[in-house]
Amino acid sequence: MIDPRGGLEERSFTPMSAISTKAIIKIPGMKANKKLYADLTRLIAKSNFMGHTAVVDLQEYRAAFRSDLPDEPYYWCFSDVIKAMGEMAYLHVPRDIVEFTFDQNKYREYNAGAFYNWIINDSAWMAKDLLADKVSFACRKTVGIQAADLIAREGMKNLDNQVGPIKRDTRRSMKTLAATKRFHFEYYRRPDFERKKKEAAVGTFAGKGITQPIENGLPVRDSLIV
Repeated sequence: MIDPRGGLEERSFTPMSAISTKAIIKIPGMKANKKLYADLTRLIAKSNFMGHTAVVDLQEYRAAFRSDLPDEPYYWCFSDVIKAMGEMAYLHVPRDIVEFTFDQNKYREYNAGAFYNWIINDSAWMAKDLLADKVSFACRKTVGIQAADLIAREGMKNLDNQVGPIKRDTRRSMKTLAATKRFHFEYYRRPDFERKKKEAAVGTFAGKGITQPIENGLPVRDSLIV
């Protein structure tokens, strides 16, 4: 997330790539937990933070890329978040270096670090010089990771509510974040995967996806940005 109050300061980002339908289990204290969650959402919304969340529909991804490794959707979202925040840093006045802190995962950190190193050293991307020398990882006890997890979870749940077996209205917490117009949620669906397959065949990547623009404070469903 970016805090415009003191130049450019990256807090933390968690790329969200898993989409699943979760059972709701009633446990003692759940009402209090929901209130705490709502309070945290309002606290983030009232801050000056800005954020980007990338979400992949895993079922549609697996249908399009049957031979891909299991963690490929994670790296898709990883690169999308870096791209979005790097471009935000590029447009920021004055420009400053952006640092990334991702959620710890011992199975992905090495590859994610190598991928990040390629981006800042070998790619031709216009914003690469604004990225810090290395990417960091932190546990979920870190406040910044907790905030990023909440935003990423809202992005995941919003898509799940649209494509899952039970269709649900937009969550109030999602509406709260969307109303700020400072948090962007990008959803990758089957058309994106099919386009990537065609681009890969000719060696070009457009880097665009299905996103949800904000109208009247609410996400617009499945709008294709070209």
